[in-house]
Amino acid sequence: MNNLRAIVQRHVEEETLRQYLDVNYSTTPAEEKLRILDFAREMIESKVQQILDVFLTEVTQNSPERKKAKKLHIFTAILTIIASTGLAHAVNLENLGYITVCALVLLAVQLYPFFKD
Repeated sequence: MNNLRAIVQRHVEEETLRQYLDVNYSTTPAEEKLRILDFAREMIESKVQQILDVFLTEVTQNSPERKKAKKLHIFTAILTIIASTGLAHAVNLENLGYITVCALVLLAVQLYPFFKD
């Protein structure tokens, strides 16, 4: 990420210099360019961070890990609803075996995220 930050920062610095100096960019001495960059350092840093944040969001938004996690969340939500409903029905019927099975399924679904890693 540091290499990417350095590349983006160099690009933003170059863009900033071209924006401020316009036609005089090629004839301006290096000391003057450094002075301008020092003056605009905070703006450059915020722009670099903004670009990296957008990049990171785009990369992680459609990643296979995120899709897999989303499917797992949906699956555990469905199992939780089924087990909770079954547990309520079992308590209503006063059936100890049915209660035990539903409670164990619900417990397993709730504990799985802690032990999957």
